[in-house]
This record gives sequence, C-alpha cells and structure tokens, in this order.
Amino acid sequence: MCYTKGHTSKDTKEKLMTYEVGIEDIALLIKPLGDGRIETCIYKDPDNILDDDELDIALHVAVSMSAFFELLVDDDDNELASIINLLKDKLNDKMQEILNADESESVPLYTSEGNVIRINKFTKTKGTC
Repeated sequence: MCYTKGHTSKDTKEKLMTYEVGIEDIALLIKPLGDGRIETCIYKDPDNILDDDELDIALHVAVSMSAFFELLVDDDDNELASIINLLKDKLNDKMQEILNADESESVPLYTSEGNVIRINKFTKTKGTC
C-alpha cells in the first residue's frame, strides 16, 4: 500500500491517501532512509495479470526510473544539472497541460434524474447494485 497526502488516517491524524497496488500494476517505491539516503524498490503482485510483453515494458520503465534515480542521487559533481532542468521543464509543461484539461473538461461525478443517480467512471465506488 502506498501513501500520499489526501485522505485522513484514523491512526495518525495525518492526511494520507492510500492506493492498493492491483494485480495489473507495477509500483516503484521510494523509501527515505534518513541522512539524505533513499532506497528504491520495484513491486509486482505475485498474481500479476499482465501478459509477458506488457510486463516486460512495465518492468523496463520501472527499472529505468530506478536506475536514473540512482544516477541523480550519486551526482555529486552536478553533471546532470541540464538533464534535471529539462525534466523539471517537461514536468511543469505536463502539469499545466493536465490543469488546463481539467478546467475545460470538468465533468460532475454524478447526475440525478428523479430517483436515478448516474455516476461517472471517476467516482470512487466499489461493487455493483
């Protein structure tokens, strides 16, 4: 289970949002160890349902991200500064694109017609009715 800001946890009174890694997911975990040290780990559910080609691609991306992260951590001479700036610019552009799309494509989580409530695909519900 991964934790990020967003949801209030009863145990810690800290705002956390949980995400359970599904059987079709590959997760790259980043664990701070203290003293500026960080460990990365790749997680795959033992019952993962991706076919071999999809799994190879996902694992390749996760391993590449982990290896690149290790390069950045070990970059004491700041030789990768230009790459880091390029990545920051790309991330800022992507975030702005997402924010602009959210503003123009705002869809309500549900609509109501009499006694019928229709929910969209982004509503966080489980089960059937």
